[in-house]
Amino acid sequence: MIKESDIEDKFINKLQELKYTYRDDICDRATLEQNFRRKFEELNRVHLTDREFARLLDGIVSNDVFTAAETLREPHHFEREDGTPLIYTLVNIKDWCKNEFEVINQLRINTDNSHHRYDVIMLINGLPVVPMGATMLLVILACIKKEDNDADGKLHTRIISILNHSKYSLFEPKEMVQDNKNIFRKILEDLKKNYRFNPELFEKPS
Repeated sequence: MIKESDIEDKFINKLQELKYTYRDDICDRATLEQNFRRKFEELNRVHLTDREFARLLDGIVSNDVFTAAETLREPHHFEREDGTPLIYTLVNIKDWCKNEFEVINQLRINTDNSHHRYDVIMLINGLPVVPMGATMLLVILACIKKEDNDADGKLHTRIISILNHSKYSLFEPKEMVQDNKNIFRKILEDLKKNYRFNPELFEKPS
């Protein structure tokens, strides 16, 4: 039987191959927020007071996926305590290689009414953007694997890179080149073969 920790380790190792930094020191809400604050201040070349940072968090946290996506990619205005304006960004859209990509696991966030544990979370500039459970990780690893004709793993690395931080976006869609279409078509077929769905969900091409 595959252990949950083995699944996490394997996935984290894949991300480290893509230059993600594994942060085992981030294990709770306090350390997560401290890391984000440091990254935010470095990116925007500013030093926030504690009250300003608390107000910033209130302004960027949203349960709505479309609002969160807009907040992530657009510049925003923030008025500081002394009345001066701050135009800030959360990610560098123009030059993605200048962003910092990190991965954490087993994050625990407890409140008075609930206790949550997150298996793996991918971070961009300290901001948690992709949380995943062990089951999802297992599906990803099973469907996106190195093929026999890819001995050096270059194609596999390319696939993972496209999935993580390519120019393709749900909110700003661009048509993929044919090679990438073929890659994702194969991933879908592997997913359908290994994890059975109701066949009526997938229409056969005419």
